[in-house]
Amino acid sequence: MRWQLSLIMFLLLSAVGCDFGGPDLVEPTVALDMTAPVVPQLAALVAQGAIPEADVNRDGLVDIRDLILVAQSFGQPVDAPASPVDVLDVQLRTTEKNTVWWREAWRVALRNNTADTVSVDLVVQFQDADGFVVDDDTEYGLVLSAGEETTFAGFDLLSVPWVEAVAQLQASVTVADYVQPAGEAATGDIELADLAVRVTEQNTVFWRLAWRLTATNTTDAPLTFDATIDMQDGDGFIVDTDTAYGLTLASGATETFTGFALVTADVADTIQLYDAHIR
Repeated sequence: MRWQLSLIMFLLLSAVGCDFGGPDLVEPTVALDMTAPVVPQLAALVAQGAIPEADVNRDGLVDIRDLILVAQSFGQPVDAPASPVDVLDVQLRTTEKNTVWWREAWRVALRNNTADTVSVDLVVQFQDADGFVVDDDTEYGLVLSAGEETTFAGFDLLSVPWVEAVAQLQASVTVADYVQPAGEAATGDIELADLAVRVTEQNTVFWRLAWRLTATNTTDAPLTFDATIDMQDGDGFIVDTDTAYGLTLASGATETFTGFALVTADVADTIQLYDAHIR
């Protein structure tokens, strides 16, 4: 009966999330009682999905051979699991200056290493030469599809004279399970078919950059979304933005939305690219 006791201990350790088994362990609600009958307790763990994690050799059975494999590997180091989302590249550029603040524009490339859609909170830190944080910017709820690699752009307005201390940029991500809010647009639900921008007013203080965006609801339900127009320099760093909130589209509908941004004259002529996205 000694091997049965060892097997029970092995199953219990597997169920509660020790290094045995995979990363998707189910937290058990059944505590094994060594003085009670074994079979009903194992049946309860099977019902929770914990036992398959103890099938180390994946032969469909949990038996002494699985315990032997674990014993043979006891104390050996294991490779750390891959990060679900990697930060591939971080870039920083000053795209606007005045006597009060500088616009510090950033671009961060991310890669989703998982087979699931994930939601990411991205934190960008503006640091001095010694790694101390001068300021930071956070983008919440960025959505990455399975295996997707993409670059996100943003900016922060940093106060003068502190901004002059910024020497480097660091980016980090926090990943959460993606849950699509009811009635809100997900990635792919809204197709941004066309974006056009035109200068409709210009003086020594500002340029009025008017935009026209055509969007299609690809689903069979009405959707509400926010559209952001990024006005970028030739390398994709943001010079200015405009966001239209609470736009609505009926199921399958295509509509054109309009708006404008007043961009400081000193930097308006650096704008070469335009990008539209929903958040």
